[in-house]
Amino acid sequence: MGVMIGPMALQPVMGWILDRSWNGTMESGIKIYHLGAYRSAFTLMMAWSILSAVLICFTTETNCRQMVE
Repeated sequence: MGVMIGPMALQPVMGWILDRSWNGTMESGIKIYHLGAYRSAFTLMMAWSILSAVLICFTTETNCRQMVE
């Protein structure tokens, strides 16, 4: 489930970041973004990946056994 939540949340946010920094340039009806816009959007992905790596440290291995609480 968590594998699907990340991309579901990141895609619209990355689009919003790209659109915020768009300077109005279009070619053949396609928006052209500058390098800084992509850098900002992919920085968000890097931060999300780092957060995922940190959070995985707090999980425990169950060795395919049910955990009884």
